[in-house]
Amino acid sequence: MHHVIVHNHPLSRLDWNHLHRSEREITNEKRKAIEDMISSGMGGMDSFRYMAHDAGGDECVGHTAKDHLNCVN
Repeated sequence: MHHVIVHNHPLSRLDWNHLHRSEREITNEKRKAIEDMISSGMGGMDSFRYMAHDAGGDECVGHTAKDHLNCVN
């Protein structure tokens, strides 16, 4: 098997970089905020939408909605 070091095409679009597993993280601070929102009665997707709005968009949250819901459950 031969490994290609130089590619003639982009491996991923720049606007999708926030979706790469290595770029996603739920920090302890975010986890605590999520737990607080859930314990106050906010739903999982509502808390994700709130964090996305507060951060300036889904791509600025630092994790996906699926990651968020996995944290909730």
